[in-house]
Amino acid sequence: MTVQHATQANRAQGKSGCGMISVLAVAMLSLFLGIAIGAGILAYVAPRNPEVAKMLGAEPKAVVEQPKSEEAAPKYGLVYPVEESLRIEGSLTKKEVSNVVIEKRYSLKKCYDAALQRSPKLTGEMFIQFRVGKTSGKALATVIRQSTIDDSELKTCITEKINTWKFPGKKERDSSIKLDLLLVPISSS
Repeated sequence: MTVQHATQANRAQGKSGCGMISVLAVAMLSLFLGIAIGAGILAYVAPRNPEVAKMLGAEPKAVVEQPKSEEAAPKYGLVYPVEESLRIEGSLTKKEVSNVVIEKRYSLKKCYDAALQRSPKLTGEMFIQFRVGKTSGKALATVIRQSTIDDSELKTCITEKINTWKFPGKKERDSSIKLDLLLVPISSS
């Protein structure tokens, strides 16, 4: 029975679909993907494994492995403002403050990433307080009230970055903001 006869028989019985053609197309695609993936794996493994290279008739390459150090610097750090701990006294709303903190937290991440290059295991919490001027909307007088992190450069960088933040101005009074930050290194290994 040919593919055309099988398709006509399926249609006569009320069956829909492409039948054999679909099955053949899927089988060919699977075969092609299997060959491509196998070739990719061999191309990766052969230069690094002398036995595989000999079987393929290739010359093994010397691979210099980097020592895995426990002190290797993480790729980046996570600076997580703990929104549940956000406390505001004054004219600014929680939404106004949260929007600015979320928008500007990347600047704090840059400070933390630099600190991780100096000390890869640096992790902890910072409890920050600052005032926002009622007319200017600028963050003023940022202080770190408490910190489980002992890195003065990181603390200075974070306070300087927060002092550049701008919140909605033209309020009836200044606002005092207390913000907790969680800093965690993220490693790719």
